[in-house]
Amino acid sequence: MPSAEPVSIDRDSPSPAARVAAGCGSLTLLTLGWLYTPATLPAWDLCIFKHCTGLPCPGCGITRAFCTTAHAELAAAWAYNPFGILAYAAAWTGLLWSLAAGRIPAAWQQRAERWLVRCAVPAAAAGLVLFDLWRIWQQRATT
Repeated sequence: MPSAEPVSIDRDSPSPAARVAAGCGSLTLLTLGWLYTPATLPAWDLCIFKHCTGLPCPGCGITRAFCTTAHAELAAAWAYNPFGILAYAAAWTGLLWSLAAGRIPAAWQQRAERWLVRCAVPAAAAGLVLFDLWRIWQQRATT
């Protein structure tokens, strides 16, 4: 009876289906950002944190900043939330990364994906929280 060798699964690299999903998600976000402007966005304020505390959460303004970035209005985007510009860049990166899958050497790809998960995402999350604390402090100082 032949022995079956175990199948090796590379858990460090996303599956092709995950790359396609990321690319489609990025393309959808970029399209919506191009279709809407802050003036045409729905007027709903869905931020539970802001409703409960009266203070902005770290994400307040990112959607409007994303849309204004899509229309090359960077000063307005920065005023809404600087991390909207970062989110827009991340959407483009996600789209381009999914399109480049298989064309980048595997070692580079794995190194970039590890850096993204270990360094870039935690740094962006920490920056977002620090920005929000600064924004709350500024709002409290002016009242």
